[in-house]
Amino acid sequence: MAQLCVQTIYGQDPAYADPRTGTLVNAIVRITPEIPDVSTPLNIIWVQDRSGSMKGEKLKQSKTVLKKLIDGLDRNDRAGVIAFNQEHEIIAPLKTMRAHYRRMAKIAVKRMGAKGATRLSAPLLEAVSLKDEESQIPRTVVMLTDGLSQCGSVKHDEEQLIRAAQKLYREGGRLIMIGIGADYNSDLLERVCEAGPDFEMFHVSTTNPAEIDEVTREVMCELRSASIGNLQIAGQVARGVELKSVTSFTPTQRPHEVKRGKFSINSGSLSKHRGQHLLFEMLVKNPKVGSRNLMTLAMKGVRRGDSVEEISMSHVLSLRFTTNPKDAVKQTEKEVQDCIIRAEAHRKMKNKLYDVAAHLYEMIGDTFMAQQARKAERQAARGGLEAIDAHRTITTGSVGSTRAVSRDWSTREC
Repeated sequence: MAQLCVQTIYGQDPAYADPRTGTLVNAIVRITPEIPDVSTPLNIIWVQDRSGSMKGEKLKQSKTVLKKLIDGLDRNDRAGVIAFNQEHEIIAPLKTMRAHYRRMAKIAVKRMGAKGATRLSAPLLEAVSLKDEESQIPRTVVMLTDGLSQCGSVKHDEEQLIRAAQKLYREGGRLIMIGIGADYNSDLLERVCEAGPDFEMFHVSTTNPAEIDEVTREVMCELRSASIGNLQIAGQVARGVELKSVTSFTPTQRPHEVKRGKFSINSGSLSKHRGQHLLFEMLVKNPKVGSRNLMTLAMKGVRRGDSVEEISMSHVLSLRFTTNPKDAVKQTEKEVQDCIIRAEAHRKMKNKLYDVAAHLYEMIGDTFMAQQARKAERQAARGGLEAIDAHRTITTGSVGSTRAVSRDWSTREC
């Protein structure tokens, strides 16, 4: 049975219960499906932009990614390649990826050159409509482009591109857009991906082999992953809690409107390799010692993989409170360390934690550590640098002591 795993990281647990102003609570909620990967073979059409705007580094990046993705296919997967500029052609027919066809597909990709204008909609429509008598598996289309339409009416071409993506969704297919280059049209590609809740977008703007390998691994994980589609997340805070802000980070970072302590988010499609991060900022009024429920989340969606299954579940966020600021300081230090994860939600969370830590250190009279926390907060805001507690120089048992200690909060990058 498909399930959702909900993990919560608090800025402080226990948090300091401030009876005068209330307690500001920061929390990250990570939601990931607990479902097995797809076991059926893939049915993929790669759609590769070879127009003049791709000339040079962008075409080199795109061809490197595409060849690595072809290498990542299993021998029972079926795949073909369409190349396009103002025209489009099938340069590798849709075939089962035995060694010979895999080699021929890579040779066809290698021989591509960049020239001509760009018509984006026609090749995607061709990929959606291409018949395959040998497979009944739903089609996946992976389009690699800078998204810069240059042929005829740009507006009409973009509208037709979105319609082609909608047609793919109606037929049970899936789309992955890979934006190429630093100047790719992110706005257009995001609008195309909004045509279906299972559609995803990635970005490549480097020829660094390690970074290209990371992107191709993520794309292959998406291709192999079953997913929870059309995931709806609704939340409501408990009485005495004010929800100040809600930010989601998949597929892009977005703030969400809060009305009377309620919010609703359409997270689209999630896989176990690509979860959703939610960052909450709440003000708990009149906090008391002990555990307290802060918010209830309700989630529902549809599992898509080897079978289809509707899922729904709820989750309650609760937090402990203490009147001892030293206990809150210890836990804040731990959470600062635990936030060293490659996720924008955690970077924003940690920046908030520096401010919390500085406030708590000031309360217990540790001026040195309060200054260190403020310094780390400024550096993180300027350059994205992250901070950790150096256990080699101090332990949590010395929190609140007046002796000067050499603790570096601002030297490790996330």
